[in-house]
Amino acid sequence: MLQNHKSNIPQLPEPPILPAAPISSGLSKSQLLSKWRDDHGLNNTSSIDILRDTVNILQGIDGAFFRFEGTANQSEFKLIPTDQRSKRVPKPTLELVIRLAELGWLYKQVAAFVEECSDSDEKGLITQALSRHVQNRLYDFYRLIALLEAQLAHTPDKVDDHNDSADSLTLGRIAVWTEEWRLKMRMMSTLVQGAADVHGGALVSLIHGYTENGDPFIRAFVSELLEEVSQPFFHTLHTWITSGELYDPFKEFFVTNDNNLDAHPNSFGWMVGAPSTAEHKANIDAGQLWAKKYSVRDEMRPRFVGEAFARKIFSIGKSLNFIRHSCMDEEFFATNQISDVANKVLTYSDIPSLEQSIDIAFSIASQRLLENMFSKYKLMDHLQALKRYLMLGSGDFVDILMESIGPSLARPANTLYRHNLTATLEAAIRGSNAQYDDQEILRRLDARMLEYTHGEIGWDVFTLEYRVDQPLDVVLTPEVMSKYRRIFNYLWRLKRVESDLVKGWKRCVMGKRSYLKVPSLDNDWHQARLAMSEMIHFVKELEAYCHLEVIECSWEIIEQFATKREGDLDALISAHREYLERIVNKIMLVGGRSSRRDEELMQKMKQLLNVVLTFRRAVEDLYTFTLHMSSSLDHTPLDRGNDIYRHKRLSTASSIPRAPFEIAGGGSSSSLAGSRTPTPGATSAAEEEDDGISGIRMRVQSSAEEFHELANFVVNALQSHPDLDVRFLAVRLGFNQFYRKPTK
Repeated sequence: MLQNHKSNIPQLPEPPILPAAPISSGLSKSQLLSKWRDDHGLNNTSSIDILRDTVNILQGIDGAFFRFEGTANQSEFKLIPTDQRSKRVPKPTLELVIRLAELGWLYKQVAAFVEECSDSDEKGLITQALSRHVQNRLYDFYRLIALLEAQLAHTPDKVDDHNDSADSLTLGRIAVWTEEWRLKMRMMSTLVQGAADVHGGALVSLIHGYTENGDPFIRAFVSELLEEVSQPFFHTLHTWITSGELYDPFKEFFVTNDNNLDAHPNSFGWMVGAPSTAEHKANIDAGQLWAKKYSVRDEMRPRFVGEAFARKIFSIGKSLNFIRHSCMDEEFFATNQISDVANKVLTYSDIPSLEQSIDIAFSIASQRLLENMFSKYKLMDHLQALKRYLMLGSGDFVDILMESIGPSLARPANTLYRHNLTATLEAAIRGSNAQYDDQEILRRLDARMLEYTHGEIGWDVFTLEYRVDQPLDVVLTPEVMSKYRRIFNYLWRLKRVESDLVKGWKRCVMGKRSYLKVPSLDNDWHQARLAMSEMIHFVKELEAYCHLEVIECSWEIIEQFATKREGDLDALISAHREYLERIVNKIMLVGGRSSRRDEELMQKMKQLLNVVLTFRRAVEDLYTFTLHMSSSLDHTPLDRGNDIYRHKRLSTASSIPRAPFEIAGGGSSSSLAGSRTPTPGATSAAEEEDDGISGIRMRVQSSAEEFHELANFVVNALQSHPDLDVRFLAVRLGFNQFYRKPTK
């Protein structure tokens, strides 16, 4: 864990070879060696001098005999001798001095960090708290040095570890007294080195990691240090969960804000130049503020704050900020409903109490925010309005609007005007039960045209729009409203096809008196009715699936959340997103497979609806042709029992494939017509009628066949769809196995 410090032990020179002393000198060999060392300055350094140097080295100061080599920010240090005398220090003594010198080297590193923090205004609050705690620790270290110096003053000049008094200071005693400080200084040195690379919550997390060490001394030391160092973090946390304001000038908290999205000035006033509400409220919606104004920086999250715990803290502050500035609910703060948390002091040593406070604050803030959304701003009423109008749930309103606006939408898009569409919409509201809705709801409903290109008609660009403002747009964001428009455009197109088929069926039923007078067209109308029945069944089942099995069943998600109200605003947004995504995916037949297959299926569905409209135009032309043929018949009956009538223009008999003017019993219409002979002009008219009915027959037949092929493709594709509801739609569409897989 802690880095080992390396040192170089200076080598002692070999003792000189002394010449044999004359016997007459009277000195022993040891006395002669000592005299020679005195003459050459090589005598051992006295113990008191070594003690003085050691005390200086403990303070990071170079001594008279030893000095440090290198700077304080280096991980290794060297203790080198300053003169020849220091080279005569015994090796055991020198090793002990070097061991004690490690403490001095660590002290230099720690003291340099404290000095750097005191001279800088850019260090974060947590780094400053670490510096302050370390400095307080150094004050205790200074007291120890003072005691050593006082003890040194009472130490005689000649003292060693084997011959000392109780008041004497020795290297052994210094080593024992400073052992605990050597461990503390190692820890502080490691922490200040780590503070050079991280700051804020990351620094708290780094320090907290040492509490998991197996050494009880390290755990106790770090826990005591964290109690003080984490105070700025807990102060920011307390402000965040009680007022929803973020005061973090050095970006040390794990929650950060985007100043570009500040639609209101911070109440602390430290953000100079923050944009005002009037300038930016129109451009910044509540959804954008909620989703992007605040974010979590995981690298600044302390390790004792888990991810789920951090999400709660993040949600509390966002909720309170949203209540204050978007919901304008100052009463909540005036009544101090969150006082139970506000009156508590959050500390590192009381994490269980912190968790309890967070749970209480989360529950209070979330419930208040949801109460504002559902009660004050009536979110459920707006969601129901979107369901009734943009999802075509209000049948009478949709029918009246379709009937009244249909002729206008058949014209080119560039000939339509928005005020005319709006007037038609208002008329549909007045003519249906929609008139009894709240005016706050109705004023948000509007009709408009999408961007169009040359050649498009009103049906292609018409859409209904529901306008929302703050704070509802936190749920009904522009992205969400675009999905509502997408749903409306699809259901509106489906409703248009269904309405056209209903009108076509009325043509078939109500026009009986007309086309039965032209028996030659009975088969054409029979084939048209068969194809139209198939189309009506397909479209009706598709509509029932969209409204009953998709929209109504999905609505249960919203109702359950509105009843339980569990979670925060994010849970509400998530529930609404799930509700909307479910509708879009099931209506658009998205199955989570490859996007290419989904797009192909949806493209086939659009082609199918277009074919229905083409078929309807062909049937309308058949109806017009039938009326024309009926009006050209003489209403004088030739055989009332067989519904055979005289034709006004006998020349048109050639256009009737089944000779409808033949009389039972073998007679013909020509014998009853006397001697009248068809003229060349009449023959030409008959040929034109033949060409007209042939073209209509071809269009009706080709449209019916194309629809059947597309329906067959769609049904078979839905049978293998991963969504069970969509597969059941395939069962309903082909319940009698009318649509079969094409054989290879």
